[in-house]
Amino acid sequence: MHATHANLKGLSLDLKPPAPGFAGEDLTLEVRLHNPSRARFGIGMAVQQPDGLTELAWCDVPAQGHALLQLRYTAAQRGLLPVPGLRIETRFPLGLFRAWSVWRPAARAWVYPKPESDAPPLPAQAAQGDQGEAAAGVRLPGPDFEGVRPYRRGDSLRQVLWKKAAQSGDADTPLLVRDTLAPASRRLWLDLVDAGGADFEQRLSRLCAWVLAADARLLPYGLRLPGQELPPDHSPVQRQAALELLALAEPRR
Repeated sequence: MHATHANLKGLSLDLKPPAPGFAGEDLTLEVRLHNPSRARFGIGMAVQQPDGLTELAWCDVPAQGHALLQLRYTAAQRGLLPVPGLRIETRFPLGLFRAWSVWRPAARAWVYPKPESDAPPLPAQAAQGDQGEAAAGVRLPGPDFEGVRPYRRGDSLRQVLWKKAAQSGDADTPLLVRDTLAPASRRLWLDLVDAGGADFEQRLSRLCAWVLAADARLLPYGLRLPGQELPPDHSPVQRQAALELLALAEPRR
């Protein structure tokens, strides 16, 4: 009994910031176990869920070293949610006793709405903005090729002119990207009103699928929700901002 208890005593844990995921799918947690003394054997961890524990993941922790465990659990709902409690246990050395403890990390994970599996095509692009803006020739990032410019943080790697970078042979030469622009009159708005359906969660699911589709096609898009509007753009930052808005969206009261 004392040996089993001592196999856990003194271990410390830290959690890598959780990667975002989608409701109804598995999220992965990476936990690192730190051991300040002799080797530990048969250390198991699981995630506490409303219906019980997830499957235990096992590891040994070397003396004065660390080990990494990956735990999976299902997020049933969307939102910025606290990470569930994690249970650590051992039955070493003989399996006659079990020592265990619960750790509640001070971390939260983004859970986006589950994207609709058979979502309809993206809404047709139309003039949604100010007529004066379109007349002035205001342009936004989009699929139409306009020229080249230096790489900026957030640009898609698919727009980088890799051949030019290879031909220069100089590591200090800045990368160039295709400068793709689209007229303001062709902005794509993803609006909750256009998502159809009476159920609020179903409409968010469709908007989520549309955001992913527009991002994959390199289309600039904006997002409209009750009381919120995300201006049109296309970048990894835009994708993250749109998905986070959908994760926290609430129906109009």
